[in-house]
Order: sequence, then C-alpha cells, then structure tokens
Amino acid sequence: MIHGNQYDIQTQVGASAFDVRSQKLLFRAPGMSQVKGSASASAMVLSASARSGRNDGYTQAVDGLIPKLQTGIDIFKAKLKSNRFIGIETKEGYRGGGAMDGCSLALLAALALWVMARRWRLHKGGSAAPIRSRRALNSSSP
Repeated sequence: MIHGNQYDIQTQVGASAFDVRSQKLLFRAPGMSQVKGSASASAMVLSASARSGRNDGYTQAVDGLIPKLQTGIDIFKAKLKSNRFIGIETKEGYRGGGAMDGCSLALLAALALWVMARRWRLHKGGSAAPIRSRRALNSSSP
C-alpha cells in the first residue's frame, strides 16, 4: 500500500544485474523517497513546488540506492569467491577498461586543445566573438 495524498511525490529507482545466459538475477538494489506536498499554494507555486519535489525525490532515491548497490556488489563478490560454480568469463580479445579507442582519444584530445586555446586567447584579451559568415559581414557593412 502506498501512503500519501495527491500532492505527495514518491520516487522509486532500482538497479539490477542479470546473467543473460541463465536468466538469473545476480543482485538488485532499490532506492525510494517520499516528498510531502501541500495544497495551500497557488497553481504557479504548486507547479514550481512539484518540480522541486521531483528533483529532491530523485536525488533522495538515488542517494538511498547507492549504499544498497555497493552492498549488493560486495555480497556478489563474496559469492564469487566462495562458490566454485560461479565464475566470470571474458570473451577472447577482451582487454578490459572502457570503450575508449584511439580515435575517441584523439577526438577528446583535439577538443581539449581547442578549449585550452580558446581560454588562453580570452585570457590574453582576444575576442571570443563567434566567427560570422561572409553574408553576415557583407550585410552589416554600409
């Protein structure tokens, strides 16, 4: 049963890990929050209050989820060590890490250099105005 009234905001978030091959749940972690609302405000204040309540509720629910998720991961790691029938297999060629390849790193480095050059130019007193097209430059001149 859910307790509250029409102005209360209840938020539920969850994280789960499944083994696709065996279709078994490995662990889960819930996060919930309830933010009390009030009917004593005007429609505009009520809308802003509801928006703020949704944001607060989500933050509280995620803050409640994180420790439970860490606990679930820790319990799963303990099961991995104690049960010889459970193991983690990686595909051939798997190196770990993330999804960053050489091309992604080069693009990220170019973006970082561009941002640094722009900040340096601003710091030295240069203009940060956007580059205008020839058409815009020609139409603005007399």
